[in-house]
Amino acid sequence: MSAAWIACAKGSEELEVVGVANVLRRAGIDTDIVSMEDELEVSCARRVTLKADRLWPQDPSEAERPDILILPGGLEGTERLAQHGALVASLQARQKAGRWLAAMDTAPVLVLKTHGLLPDKAQVTGHPGFHDRLPAQGLKADALTVTDYRHRLITSQGPGTAMLFALSIIEVLAGEDVAQRIAAPLVLP
Repeated sequence: MSAAWIACAKGSEELEVVGVANVLRRAGIDTDIVSMEDELEVSCARRVTLKADRLWPQDPSEAERPDILILPGGLEGTERLAQHGALVASLQARQKAGRWLAAMDTAPVLVLKTHGLLPDKAQVTGHPGFHDRLPAQGLKADALTVTDYRHRLITSQGPGTAMLFALSIIEVLAGEDVAQRIAAPLVLP
């Protein structure tokens, strides 16, 4: 069974955290919401408090377990993720090893680009208010979600694209047929 971790910090966009977790779990993907704070309860961008499944591990090797690390947006949340040294080290190690990363909303710029984890030629999208800070060569401004198989990177625009983002992750981890099966009862527009 595939595993996914969703990093959740104070100020993360709760719709992106919960929406992605919900859809991934429907597909049978072992999905943990991981608090990047000192406690399991995390106050998100719109003052919704979520209880994470676990804290970020003290042992760096434990952070290698999930098949994909997922970064939600939310301005304060992504700023906090970008400052979390252990998370950044894990993202760097994963990229170097050719493992999947997923980021949406402000995270492609504020976390990945800030730490040199967004290759210039990567096919990418993010929050429209940050498109001018994404690499122009690979920017797919009109795409709600982009999967770049070469760079093993999935990106998406924002809260309204959370389900599509999750379906793209399912397609990578479990296959297109599973993604289609999960999409049908979601009644997407």
